Amino acid sequence: MSSKTLSVTIPEELYDRIDQRRKEGHYSRSEFVREALRRFLNVPTADATSEEIAAIEAGRNELERGEYVPLDKLREL
Repeated sequence: MSSKTLSVTIPEELYDRIDQRRKEGHYSRSEFVREALRRFLNVPTADATSEEIAAIEAGRNELERGEYVPLDKLREL
């Protein structure tokens, strides 16, 4: 998919809120705004949502820390 650059002027308060939320999710400003626009415009995408990406990253971190249940133990439940 081709891309185009869009420059917008927004109030400082909104900019600060965007920055705070995108840092919490570890996203670039562009990724965050792109996802917000997709959701606002109801644009379907094959890309993972920011929530899905955050969940995947959280799972990877848990795996690295050894915080998981092996599949065979899960099947015993």
